[in-house]
Amino acid sequence: MARRADASAPGVVEIASKHTTTLLFVALMIAVGIALRCTHLTDVNSRSPDERTYTYFAQQIATRGFSAVPDLFKIYVSREELWDYPPPVRITYPVIAAAVMEVTGWRSFDATVAVSFVSSCLSLLVLAWIGLRFFNPWIALAAVTFLAVSVGELGSARWAWQDCTFGLFGLLLMYATCELTRDPRKPLWYLMLFVLGTLSLLTKQTGLLSYGLCGLWALWVVTVQERYWKGAAFLVLGGLASLVAALAIWTLAAGGFDIAVSALDRSFRPGEKAMAYVRSVTSGPWYQFFDLLWLTGPFPAVMAAVGAAVIVSGRLQSDREMVLGTVVNARAVICALVFALGFIFFAGFFPTMQSLRYITPANGAYCLIAALGLCYLLGLAKQALPALLSVSIILASVGMIAITMVTDYETFTSVVVRSGMQDLAAGPIRQRARQ
Repeated sequence: MARRADASAPGVVEIASKHTTTLLFVALMIAVGIALRCTHLTDVNSRSPDERTYTYFAQQIATRGFSAVPDLFKIYVSREELWDYPPPVRITYPVIAAAVMEVTGWRSFDATVAVSFVSSCLSLLVLAWIGLRFFNPWIALAAVTFLAVSVGELGSARWAWQDCTFGLFGLLLMYATCELTRDPRKPLWYLMLFVLGTLSLLTKQTGLLSYGLCGLWALWVVTVQERYWKGAAFLVLGGLASLVAALAIWTLAAGGFDIAVSALDRSFRPGEKAMAYVRSVTSGPWYQFFDLLWLTGPFPAVMAAVGAAVIVSGRLQSDREMVLGTVVNARAVICALVFALGFIFFAGFFPTMQSLRYITPANGAYCLIAALGLCYLLGLAKQALPALLSVSIILASVGMIAITMVTDYETFTSVVVRSGMQDLAAGPIRQRARQ
């Protein structure tokens, strides 16, 4: 029964034929999100040490080829002063940026920023598709709208960080997990999960979190819900194989196993200056991070809390007809919740992790949960209230979303752009926002 329901996820033709108008609005919001990101590509006056490090890695690879990578590892391991900067084990982003440098001829921040910008724009497209395929067009529209003006996404898209690329991989990883749990007997999605998980590990250390959350949810579905033991064995063995593959790639890149392990070890134990910095701007009581989410997007934060409460309480299963539209895949809903809460709780409760940068892989999932909360309330109003009043509430909600777009974007420009800050840490943002 569960498998038949899961298999009913709509395809491209079905979605386009039934929801043409909504799709046009989704496309419009994607265009708005891309336009807002374009607007701030050239208004960064100075680059942070992390950006300079990533761009230097990319320049070396573009100039010397992959033979430059072992030297980057060796220098990093041997020089203590470099432990305060990003490690070369985050190899994916510099390699992509080096490819951009080769194609365009750029050898500056233009190439690394271009990778961040394109990754953020692609995340809008992937999020729209996840929303359309596994949720419903109204949820997809609201989620893309929230992501279009997300302070974290707008900030990361203009900087030469790996976070937008890491976020794109995380969103694709969640998509592959949704497809796998929709039909666990299709080998393609296991392979995609392993490949994207490996890429996440090679992009940032917290790839362990994104890969682990998706892998554990998929394992729960195939073992507990489906009792598909072949799939469970495939997940466990494939997950171990992808870890081995990542280690093998690091070993080849570093030119030796010992150097690779040493660089990995140092990547989890930054230098004293780096630790002093993160303690000063990304540490604090757990509620500080939730306050950060509120300050940078109050309406999505409230709607995400509503969406999470609806899912956790089980009301989504019994009141699904009250959601504006039809939720296609309950497993995808839970996957998004697990992914979003996993990163939010990690950032909130783990020392020195309170930064919008660190939850980039979960931005799309967070927006989906917020959109689901909004559509649940609107569907509830439509079911329980007289027609005229429910229409008034829906129109008021449209106005609230428009206000949200303006206020969240204004928060980004006033807090991040005008201040010239080079990070998205909780401390500076909260201080600036309070002013």
